[in-house]
Amino acid sequence: MKKLLTATLLSLGIVSTASAGEVTVDMYGMSYHFKKSEAYHNAPRGWNDGQYVYNPGIGIEYDWRKKGSDGFSPIIALGWFRDCADYDFYYGGVGVKYKNHIFNSDFIWGIKAIAGVANDEDWDVDDNGNAVGYGRETTFLPVANVFIGYQFKNKNSIKINIAYVPENNSIGGTSGTDLLFIWAGYSF
Repeated sequence: MKKLLTATLLSLGIVSTASAGEVTVDMYGMSYHFKKSEAYHNAPRGWNDGQYVYNPGIGIEYDWRKKGSDGFSPIIALGWFRDCADYDFYYGGVGVKYKNHIFNSDFIWGIKAIAGVANDEDWDVDDNGNAVGYGRETTFLPVANVFIGYQFKNKNSIKINIAYVPENNSIGGTSGTDLLFIWAGYSF
């Protein structure tokens, strides 16, 4: 799977240089679990009893809109990160993104909606507080997130993304509580 992700990242980079579109590299991320009592308390990169967890990873998104412009555009996204129990989480999907400049300034905001698939470890926490994996699963992954950022004069931009993940979802690699997933992105 990592070879496929690497090949796809390279392909999107080549496509972006040959078109007017925009490529975003995402650097994941942090998760915030609303109910501290339901968080994975032994998370390897967690603090405050797993309420906050650093989830390292990388993703890429291709946006067919002319670089730096506002409005709606189709997108494709792929990514990998380590979940709260330190298992690999892969995803890929297609969707739509809306981006707009705030009051004609260099600051931007937007929203994305993606439908795709995720491959992750189906895990739970045992009575001793340890993560127990039950094997990999591939599931449908609907995701929506908002972002804010800054667009430079060369039309590259930096963004902070925030996605809300509800407790009752089909992704086994999330905790037993609602969470926010936060990450940074750089578009060129």
